[in-house]
Amino acid sequence: MGLGNTRDFGRFIASAGSSFNYGLRTEQWCVDKISRITPNEIVRGHIFYSPAIENALVSNRCISLFIYRDPREVARSLVNYLQKMNRFHRLRAYFKGLDPEAALLLAINGIPSCENIYFPSISERFRNYQGWLASEAVYCTKFEDVAGENQEQELRKIIRFYLHRSGSGEQTEDILKRMRGGLQPAKSHTFSGIQQQTWRDAFTPACIKAFKEQDHGLLTELGYEFSEDWS
Repeated sequence: MGLGNTRDFGRFIASAGSSFNYGLRTEQWCVDKISRITPNEIVRGHIFYSPAIENALVSNRCISLFIYRDPREVARSLVNYLQKMNRFHRLRAYFKGLDPEAALLLAINGIPSCENIYFPSISERFRNYQGWLASEAVYCTKFEDVAGENQEQELRKIIRFYLHRSGSGEQTEDILKRMRGGLQPAKSHTFSGIQQQTWRDAFTPACIKAFKEQDHGLLTELGYEFSEDWS
């Protein structure tokens, strides 16, 4: 991402396991993986919040960013990924052949736990990460701010966080230049565009109704809506 003298070995830590089995990994598994992160190594992940995992990041002096996105965009992107990009993902069997509305409803409502696979509702899936929003161990930012018109302002905030935590004497402008060159979301294996509110083109009235039933105040808590009366 352009922060400091970093090394990227392509490591990825995920609480939900690999795409082939998609079963939950233990908290201790994540803690052990975090403890093995080497100095200046870039590691990506989808890691659920817990005090033990937070402590592991602090103990290993990890400088961590938590990037989240409008859950409606996440649902739309997930459908695109499972139906068009990753034919080996365990969840693909559930999404394959569904029409757009049915696929979105599945992404919103989840799969019953009796199916021996971890894929609850969109709200419950995000709640696993929500603790990071109150954590002082990480810098939290919206994907929309990093990729949108507020990008430079947000990158400068990230740089301030990095410089404060790392004690680096690097210049902000030098880091900013590298970060701009390193932000290439199109190279992500799940990339499906950075346009905002594309969910409006995909969500039918049934999808909006289902999301509101599962939301439980999530969108307002994250700052994507001012009330639950959205459409």
